[in-house]
Amino acid sequence: MAVLFMDSFSGYATADLPTRWVGNAPSGASIVNTPLPPNSQVGAQVLSILNNFQGLTGNNYGALTRLVMGFRCYKAQVTGSIAYAIHQIGVGSYGLPCGLVADALGTYIVNGSNTVLATGPIIPINEWHHYELDFTFSITGGAVLKVYLDGNPVPFISVSGVNTSFVQAESFSIGGQGPSSSGLNGLQAYFADFYAFSGAGSAPENAALATQTLGGQKLGAPKMAFTVPNGPGRISNWTANGAGTIWQCIDQIPQDGDTTYASSSTVNNAFMVTLGAVPVMSTLIAVQVSNYAREDDAGPRSYQSGFGNGASESYSGVDQFLGGSYNYIQDEYPLNPVTGVQWVPGDLAALQVGLKLTN
Repeated sequence: MAVLFMDSFSGYATADLPTRWVGNAPSGASIVNTPLPPNSQVGAQVLSILNNFQGLTGNNYGALTRLVMGFRCYKAQVTGSIAYAIHQIGVGSYGLPCGLVADALGTYIVNGSNTVLATGPIIPINEWHHYELDFTFSITGGAVLKVYLDGNPVPFISVSGVNTSFVQAESFSIGGQGPSSSGLNGLQAYFADFYAFSGAGSAPENAALATQTLGGQKLGAPKMAFTVPNGPGRISNWTANGAGTIWQCIDQIPQDGDTTYASSSTVNNAFMVTLGAVPVMSTLIAVQVSNYAREDDAGPRSYQSGFGNGASESYSGVDQFLGGSYNYIQDEYPLNPVTGVQWVPGDLAALQVGLKLTN
C-alpha cells in the first residue's frame, strides 16, 4: 500500500502521542492550538517541538526502497534537523539513510554520516512552509533525493547518483533524529499535516504530490482535514456506555476513555455512524480511520474498520488486534472501499464509517 501514515495532529491530546507515533514520542513534544497554518480548519492543532530533543519517530513499516514524506513546518530556530528517514538495525537501535537539515547558511540533504549530498537556500523562520521529501535510497550510487517546497513542482533541492547510508528505510522522523556526528539537535519547530507514502502502488500516493496535476490544477501544498461522528448509521449492534447512542460515545476530541465508549463481545457485531462535514476540497487523496480502542476481557479481540453507503458495508479486510490499554489504531484507505475506485470530493458526505468485531 502506498499510504503509510497520516496525522493532522488534531483530534487528540499530548498524552496520546506515544499511541499515534509508536516508534518514539519522548517528552518535550506537545499538541497545541497555535500557531496554526494559514486557512486552518476550525479546531485544528499542531505539534510543538521546542525542547531540542531527538525527534518524533513513526512506526516500523518494513523495508522501503522509497519514502515520500510531506508536512508543514514552522521553524522557530535557524539550525536543526528537520526530518529523517530511519533504518532499523536492531531492537532499540537505528541508522539514518538520509535527511533534511538546516543552518544559518542554507538547507541540506545529508546522509547518516552527515555528509552533505545536496545544498539549497535558507528557508525563513517564524513562518509556515510545506515540505515534501521524495527519497529513493541506494548504496551503489543510485539514490535520487528531492525536496519540494510549498507545492512547487520544481524541486527546492535535488540530487541523483549518490549514496545514502542504507539501501532502505523502515520509518521516519520529524523535528530531529540527526546523527550524533552532525552536532545538530532536533529542530525547535511546529509541525502539521504530516503524511508518508511508500512510493509504491497507484497514483496519486505513489509519488511526490507536488509534481502531479490533480483536478486540473497543481495540488500545491496539501492539507489534512478531520471529522468525528455526528449521528447514527445503518447498523447499531454494539452497546453504548455512558451516553445514549453509540456515536455520542465516540465523538469526543480527545477521546475520554472509559467515560463514554461503545463495546461488543459478539463476533460479527458491527456499528456505523455518520460523519460531520469536512472543508471543501478540490481533490481527496486518501482517507485514514483512527480508532481509540482496548480489550477489556480475556480476548484475544480484533476488529475491522469499514465504510457503508446506507445500504451495504465494505470492511478493510485487516484485523486490528487490541491490547489491554487504549491505543490509537489507524487504517489507511487509498481507495473508497465502497466504490473500489479513487476517492473524489464529496464521498465522505455520503458515507458512514464504523467497526465490525472479527474475533
